[in-house]
Amino acid sequence: MTKETIETAVVCTEGEQFCTCSNCSCEYPSEDGMCFDNQNLCAACAEELTVICVCCDDRIWVESNAGDRDTPLCQHCYDNHYTLCEQCGALISHLQIASAKAGHVLYNNGRHLAHFNIFQ
Repeated sequence: MTKETIETAVVCTEGEQFCTCSNCSCEYPSEDGMCFDNQNLCAACAEELTVICVCCDDRIWVESNAGDRDTPLCQHCYDNHYTLCEQCGALISHLQIASAKAGHVLYNNGRHLAHFNIFQ
């Protein structure tokens, strides 16, 4: 189900014991799911359809992830704290760029992040 389809669902009201998931239509105890972006989501659908921005801890839709699978980001945090390497497309934080020296390759836990010359 797409976000557009989900947006027509009815949201659980406070005090209800069971809610119906806007995505998969299953019934779940209200304390076991969540309401996100005015949508009822069971725990499984919340896990599948949403992620937490690693920068600000806001929940976002997976389809709105401006980062990558390993570093989910809301658009605001991407715009203000990250960029992509123009050569290889890797996601790089501004802090990593600020600490790098010209011509050096950045590594994070052994994984290649970027090669660039920012101080030319």
